[in-house]
Amino acid sequence: MAKTPQPIGTRSQFESFLFVVRESTEKIEKTFTQCLGHNHYITQGVLATLVVMMSKIVNSVREITLAPVPRTTFAEPNVTANMSKHPWSARFNVACWLRVEYAVQSPIQVKLVYKDSRGWRQVRVDGGFINSRNRILLSGAVEIHALGPILEMKVNATGISSVMKTHAEELFVQRIEESGQQKNLPAEAA
Repeated sequence: MAKTPQPIGTRSQFESFLFVVRESTEKIEKTFTQCLGHNHYITQGVLATLVVMMSKIVNSVREITLAPVPRTTFAEPNVTANMSKHPWSARFNVACWLRVEYAVQSPIQVKLVYKDSRGWRQVRVDGGFINSRNRILLSGAVEIHALGPILEMKVNATGISSVMKTHAEELFVQRIEESGQQKNLPAEAA
């Protein structure tokens, strides 16, 4: 019986990889031409240089941390450290203006990443392509499902290649208070 192939990445990751390969082709051709010089054959040194360049290309698409989120934004006062098995959820608005130098049409995503008693978890906020001014606004409302207290939270971007210089011009994370929720009211007032 044939085994089912296991996925090794998402479509977005593959598209980001293809973008880097396409953008790096010119660099490889230029380096190849310089290495060959006037010779009409490939030496072992030229081949080694090309292998190193290709390995850099393969590893150049990455996920970067744009900023940590202040504890006051995500802390749940009713969940303490000794409640590591206590499930709860919260909603957050996230918005980020990114400016990316040396960008072309590459898919970029913003994620809200948090650490709870299970370890690191992530929720996709939004994704899109850089506009003609090398900027993109990524925003959305997301819901996280935590187990125990949240220990850390940060905003990450994926699909950024090593040739892109990225700057978060504005970054906003705000907890959404549910409309029917009463905050810290004494039991008799509720």
